[in-house]
Amino acid sequence: MPLCKIHVSECLRRAIHIWFILAVEAAFAFERVIEGIQQTEKVRLLREEYTQTGKTIELQRLNRACFRLLLQARYPQKNHQLLCRTTGKPP
Repeated sequence: MPLCKIHVSECLRRAIHIWFILAVEAAFAFERVIEGIQQTEKVRLLREEYTQTGKTIELQRLNRACFRLLLQARYPQKNHQLLCRTTGKPP
């Protein structure tokens, strides 16, 4: 019967280890979500500021940068081709 106790304790140890790994991964994922929300809010505030002050060149640059990031996120395998096509120059 000691074999059964060893098996149960090993399973419990593995379960705790897996739970810990998942908790750490969830914390990192949550941190990325918070960073994304903060960056989105910063872009929103910059767009609002540039629109109110009439800084059209800065607004266009910001929009182009956001568009490039969107392309990189949606089409990671075609980044180089899409960026060259949309910007006219290599990334």
